[in-house]
Amino acid sequence: MCFPIGGTIDSYYSVTISGDTLISSQIYHKLSTPFVQSIITGTCTPYVNSGYDGAIRQDTANRTVFYVPPSDSLEQLLYDFNMQMGDTVKGFLESFASPADTVHSIDSVLVGTNYRKRWNINPWYNIYLIEGIGSTYGLIVPSPGFIVDFADYTLTCFTQNG
Repeated sequence: MCFPIGGTIDSYYSVTISGDTLISSQIYHKLSTPFVQSIITGTCTPYVNSGYDGAIRQDTANRTVFYVPPSDSLEQLLYDFNMQMGDTVKGFLESFASPADTVHSIDSVLVGTNYRKRWNINPWYNIYLIEGIGSTYGLIVPSPGFIVDFADYTLTCFTQNG
């Protein structure tokens, strides 16, 4: 992503769980970006910074995940793993552009030795939600909708329990 004019930037970063915190009487996992490696040309300014990224909590019974951004104390829906074909994406990932992202297809993907359910919510940017993992566009990156020439993020690695 490049701000404000000219050039390109490729950033490589991770988002990790860095402990727990209590927000409004709920226990959340703190998210942080421990490092960012950026390759910059032109007059670009990095968009991704290291540090605290907010907090998440899972409601496994309702198959939802909630997010509290770093500058807030109110949770927002991050993932709803109950969506069906044609459902509109709601909450933090919801695109600010029109038309809204909707579920275009549902299938499964092999992760390690297990299949996980997968929702295609934005074919323009090839954005999928994968149950138990999150968005292929970035764990806490809202969808660009169908805006042309927006940043392109790609999930390249996922680890769980080491």
